[in-house]
Amino acid sequence: MSDQSSLALVSLISTGVFILASLAGAVVAATFIRRRGLNASLAMAGCLVTALGPVALALTLGFGGEVLSDSYGAAAMIGAQSAISGLFSLTGLGLVLAGALAAPPRPVPPSAAGATGQAGAHPVAGAAATL
Repeated sequence: MSDQSSLALVSLISTGVFILASLAGAVVAATFIRRRGLNASLAMAGCLVTALGPVALALTLGFGGEVLSDSYGAAAMIGAQSAISGLFSLTGLGLVLAGALAAPPRPVPPSAAGATGQAGAHPVAGAAATL
């Protein structure tokens, strides 16, 4: 196996691990949406944006990388790679941090939940039963 194919294999494996870790973070955040609300939703969105980064990079460079390299040189292609990766990584990180640092949702007081004295009874159903 040549050095170039070894490098490509390592790059492919590390990108796969990065995408899987981001998707695992999205699944974990999705399990907390009911308890954490907006915070978990922001974290999940950040994980999904971060997971889409390598996919967008591969698609962009796959369709326009050769034209960019031929027209402007290798430095322009490396700059485009950095810009695309940085955009998705920083946006995803910002969303995850916004979810982690946002104020937790306030619990709903029992009086606002419609407590009627009977556990689980609906006030209209109870009134209709007494008529």
